[in-house]
Amino acid sequence: MHLNLFEEFKILLLNNASRVLGIFEVSKGWISGASADIRIVFAAALKANATGII
Repeated sequence: MHLNLFEEFKILLLNNASRVLGIFEVSKGWISGASADIRIVFAAALKANATGII
């Protein structure tokens, strides 16, 4: 069994009907955490024309 010791920060991009437009990987980190830049999150949402982010 292979155990990965890293974390991923992903966001779900939603439309007006709350349907998933896509999943975007913002960053990867190690066991101590993964940091996310808010500018990257909003840039992905704007490019996908998303109205919601989870």
